[in-house]
Amino acid sequence: MWACVRRLTGKKPHDDRVEGISAKSLNNHYCKICTDPKCIAPLLQLTVKNSDETYIDEYKIFGVLDTLRPTATELDGLPT
Repeated sequence: MWACVRRLTGKKPHDDRVEGISAKSLNNHYCKICTDPKCIAPLLQLTVKNSDETYIDEYKIFGVLDTLRPTATELDGLPT
């Protein structure tokens, strides 16, 4: 990899070939080190009903945030 850095920064003569490194080998390497084979997906929480009344979408959130008064307090109890 440092050979590529030196080539790109101009500290070494230009050579397009890098021995043993390809896009596929880099992809496989990072896939292997970034994946935990023992990982188990967490269970979904069942704290909200699946009905249209409780469904919250981006538009509803925007509407709530858009109608906040400038004197509304944040989580720390201080106004904005």
